[in-house]
Formats: sequence, C-alpha cells, structure tokens
Amino acid sequence: MHLYHPSKQYKGNVIYCNHITKDSNGRIFLFHGKNLNRCQFMCLRLKLHLRHHILQMILLIGRSRMLIFLLACRTEEIVAEDTAGFDQSQAFECSSENPTIQSTTGCIEGLSIGGLSMFLGIPYAEPPIGTLRWKRPVPITPSDEIQKAVSLSSPCVQSDNYGGVFGSEDCLSLNIFQPQEMNEALPILFFTHGGSFTSGMGSTSVLEAPPQLATKAILVTHNYRLGPFGFLAHPDMSAEDQAEHEYGTSGNLGLLDTLTALKWVYDNAETLGGNPENIMIFGESAGAISTCALLLMTEAEGLFSSALLQSGACTSISTPQEYAQQQGIAYENLLDCSSSDNSLDCMRDSSASEIMSIDASTMMEFGDSFGPNVDGVYIPQSSGDMLYAGDFHRVPIAAGINKDEGSMFVHSLGLENAEELEQTLSSYGLFWGFSDFETLFSLYSIEEFGSAQAAMDQFYGDLIFVCPTRLSLDMISYYTNAFGYYYSHEPSWLSQYPELDGWGSYHSSELTFVFGTYLSFLTQEEQTFSEQIMQTWVNFAKNDYSTGTQSEWTIYQPQLSTVSNNRQWLSLASNDFQMISGIHKDRCDFMMTQWFE
Repeated sequence: MHLYHPSKQYKGNVIYCNHITKDSNGRIFLFHGKNLNRCQFMCLRLKLHLRHHILQMILLIGRSRMLIFLLACRTEEIVAEDTAGFDQSQAFECSSENPTIQSTTGCIEGLSIGGLSMFLGIPYAEPPIGTLRWKRPVPITPSDEIQKAVSLSSPCVQSDNYGGVFGSEDCLSLNIFQPQEMNEALPILFFTHGGSFTSGMGSTSVLEAPPQLATKAILVTHNYRLGPFGFLAHPDMSAEDQAEHEYGTSGNLGLLDTLTALKWVYDNAETLGGNPENIMIFGESAGAISTCALLLMTEAEGLFSSALLQSGACTSISTPQEYAQQQGIAYENLLDCSSSDNSLDCMRDSSASEIMSIDASTMMEFGDSFGPNVDGVYIPQSSGDMLYAGDFHRVPIAAGINKDEGSMFVHSLGLENAEELEQTLSSYGLFWGFSDFETLFSLYSIEEFGSAQAAMDQFYGDLIFVCPTRLSLDMISYYTNAFGYYYSHEPSWLSQYPELDGWGSYHSSELTFVFGTYLSFLTQEEQTFSEQIMQTWVNFAKNDYSTGTQSEWTIYQPQLSTVSNNRQWLSLASNDFQMISGIHKDRCDFMMTQWFE
C-alpha cells in the first residue's frame, strides 16, 4: 500500500477541502469538491520521525471554518465536527494486489515483472484528434475510476519500412518503471526517444526485456506526436493558436507534448517514489535535441535538475518558422485544401493515411522532413545563439557521442575507391558551404581510415554529431558545469550480422547498455559494462560525478574565450572508463573553420 503527499497544487501547509475522515490504519483521507460522490481524495503521509514526540499541524479550511489538528502520533483519534454524519463508505482507496499510484489524474494500476513495477500507457494529455489535431496538448482530465496501465499504448502515427503507415493519433502516453521495493526517494530519469522526429515510440519490447536501469532509479518514457502531426507549421495554425493563447505558434507540438509529459512527472514525483530535486531529462538522437529544447524553454524552468544528451547536438534547432510554414502550405496544397473556405478544417478532415501519403514528396523539396523550428515563442532564437548567450537553464549538462556515429547512415553507400570518396565528400562539402576541399580530402582519406567507406562514415559522423556536440559543450561550459562522454564499445552482436560489418560503435548502439535490456544476449564483460554505464547515468542524476568504475567524471574544461586542447571526455569503453582529451580534434577544428570563417 502506497501513502502519498498532497499534490503541489496545494500551496504551503494549507489544504482546501470540505470533509475529513480516517481509516482503521491511520490514513487520513481529504475530500474536496461540492459533490462527494465525484470528488477526488488525497492520502497525506504523516512523517513523525524526529524523535518520538513530534506535533504536526494540518490546516484544513472548510467552507465555513478553519480546523486545526495537532497530531502526536499516527494513530491518534481525530475529532472534527465537520465529519459528523459523513458516510465513510464514500472514501475511495487506491488499492490493488497489483502496484498502484495515486496520481494527480487518478488512481493508476500497473503490473509487476522481473522485480519492477511497471505502469504502461498512462495518458498525460487528451487525444489530439478531431479539432485538437495541430493544437497544443490539453492535459488529461482527472478520472475517479481506476486506470489500468498494463499494456503499451499505440505509437504515434508514422511510416513503416514498407511504404505503409502504422500507429494512432491517440498516442500521448507515458510509461513508468520503478523498483518494486524502494527504501528512499529515487532519482527520476525522464527519457525522450529518437527517430528523426518522424518515428519511434516511448518504449519497445519492455515486457520481454524489463529495463534494469529502473532497478536503480525511476525511469519514465513517453510518446510524442511525430512527423506532420507533431512538427508541421502553417500560418493559419499560428493564427488560430494566437486567438486562443497570448502568443501564436505552430510546428513545435511534439516538443510541447514532451513538456506536458514532463510536467505530469514533476507534479507526481513524490507519488512515484521519486525525488523532485533529482529529475534528469535525457534523450537520444532526436530525443537529445528535444531535451535541448527543454533547456531553452522558459516554461520548463524548475521541472528538472540535470540534462544528458546522447548523440544529439544542442546546436541543431535553427529552422526559421517562416521556412517551416512553407512546408505546411505545401501540405495544404497537396491535400487540395488551398481553395477551401477554412483550410485547417479541410486538413483536419483528411485522414492520417492521406496526410502521411504526401510525406515523401515534401521531404524531397524541403530537405529535412520535420523537426523543431524557431517559433519566437517557445524557441525564441536558434539554439546555437541561445547557448552562446547563456539563455538556457543552467543545470549540470552532459553530452556525448559514439565513435562511429556515421556508419548507420552512410555505410550502405559502399564507396570503394578514392575517386568515389572525393566525389561524395565534395557533394556534402558544397551543400554545407565548405571551401577548403584539399584539407577535407586529406583529413578523410583512405590512408587515414583504411577504406573509402570508413573515411566517409567518419566524415558524416563528425559533420552531424561529433563536432556539433563539441561546439555545444564549448558554449555550455562557459555558463554551467558541462560534461562530455565518448562511447567506443563495439557490441558483440555485430559479429552475427555480416551486413553490419564495419558499423563499429554505431549511432544508438549504446541504448541497450544504458537501459540494461536484453542482458542475457550480452557477454559477461558487456553485462558488467552495462552495469557501469547505468550507475554512471543514475549518479549524474543525483549530481554525483563518480562513475560505475573507479574513475571520476571531471568537468569539460574549455570556455568560449579559449582554444584549449583540454576538452575532457569520459571514455566509455568496455574494458575501462577514463578521462581523455583531443578526440577528433583536427577534424573538428577544420569543421569550425568551414562553418564560421
């Protein structure tokens, strides 16, 4: 049986209610609202732990009078004339043989698997369907019925690998994993999944592989709207939004979904058994960029205490809203809604499949298919400009990359010789505005990496992930404690898939080790490696910079005013954790000259 604190919406020591009762076990039930048959209750845990005689005063303000109760012990009788004639059978207890939590949105019943309590598919916002499509998330309405949270909700609408569409627009849910036994308030790790803002889900196959990370902390994952449902901007959407809110925006709904989910977690931190002072937001790839967005949002202030970015640079949000809105206009035209009296109503009448069917055509025209934009409201300026100016939440921030970030994306090119390599490098260099191709060819050569394709893999990884992450940390470290990591483990399972030969420490390969899933498929050395990474992540959430080994995670050193080679990275290798410096230095120094000179 869980005992819970009041929600933070009740200020200080004052709780507004109409009636009070107490059960045989000493739990105090506080009822509020005019209709007791529909009102919600809260269970107030009495903490009488300072010696043996502690008096706690609870102020209960009813409709007509203030009642003051002095409680000397948990079982002391409560005398209150306001409870006279109250039907105690109306007291509703969040109780079940299965694990339960009494959240701000109602009683939630989960399940137990592998030593963990799991609460799956908890809605945190109203389904964004019908008139709510392309609108800001609406927090879920509280329920007075037990919510079964024993299976994952549908993923958000996305394309499959075969030209089809799967998922549902009714997808805004979160999943909670916690130890079955908790002796103290644990840190909360709030994760945002990757997938280029067009694919992915909050949790995959968790029933078959419970995340062992949740034996050390409370892990929360969530779904957010993807692709055109989460990141489509349009002038009419912005105008409609401004009519309903102080400032109008569009195209960042997926980010607002994540913000809404984080607010739910913060509001329920103590109920979950967590420490609201130790909430770490973290994400991988696109999820890391979403995590960066939370660092920039004024509305996210105070909701978290640290951030960790896995393989996603915090300089990546730069698309102007005006440009993003052109994509929305293209959708309007392709859906034959431009001549409609109300283009948004017309677009909302389109099915999810119809909207997804034009995804590929707009992707070709606009390059990056979808992602956050600089809307001037939630993202006031480009993320790079905001980092440079120090306009972000100055909590401890860690960011890192994998040694072979690019292999997953370009290894299939199969470059075989120097001519093919230089042609491909030239194409990328021209697109990114490079001018010094002689140095480019020298740094990424067959002689340097052993093959044309390996050189291309490293170039792409440096261009998109490694060097932007270094730049992000350079700016962040000027204002707050920053930490870098460099993941270089090559997973043992690669040997089972010849088609993955050469992938190395590829993009996202760290996730299995971070979450501690499918450990039985890992070698004993890898299981130990996973344990060390999990402990390092949990320690960081507690502002403890020791690692799962004997190494200490030291602060990333350089600041904007220096050009030091002392950038410190925690090397995550299967046989050793240690601080190193100078990773990809010459290559990233070159990238900086091409980007900024």
